[in-house]
Amino acid sequence: MPITLCNVGDTVIVQRVGGSKEVVKHLNDLGLIQGTSVTIVNEFAGNLILRIKDANVAINKEAAKKILVM
Repeated sequence: MPITLCNVGDTVIVQRVGGSKEVVKHLNDLGLIQGTSVTIVNEFAGNLILRIKDANVAINKEAAKKILVM
């Protein structure tokens, strides 16, 4: 399911990152790689703040729709 369907406080595992090559590279560079554990810290108008390892990362709604999690 897309990470946009998760609730604040949920911890999920990244299954796949889709989109164009540029989007995938950008999200991978932020630490969103298959198998990575991610916690949804906050949400505002569909935009997400994610905790990846020890860093908080802001992701816009369009990019977040391309992150599939379990």
